[in-house]
Amino acid sequence: EIVDRNGSVGSWCDIYLVGTTPYISYHNTSMISTFYGLKCAYKVGSNWEYGVVPLNTFINNKRTSIVASTGNIEGRTADVAIGFASNYFEITFLKREE
Repeated sequence: EIVDRNGSVGSWCDIYLVGTTPYISYHNTSMISTFYGLKCAYKVGSNWEYGVVPLNTFINNKRTSIVASTGNIEGRTADVAIGFASNYFEITFLKREE
């Protein structure tokens, strides 16, 4: 099943399930070393929602890691936490639009 065709996508991916909903983090390798190289997708019904994850640091070409929750992650109200490599291992927290 194709999730995303925009960019050179799919490397260093990770998947996490919340119930039956899959969440995926992955790279757009054509955007490595920029603020726009990390992407996230999740399934809604039979469709995939995906997009660029907003970052305040450049992303390196290394593993991503994702965890999703309906509650708190690391004491923050967040739906998704994504780990990625820059000069350090960093975590970004995503929250649903309200």
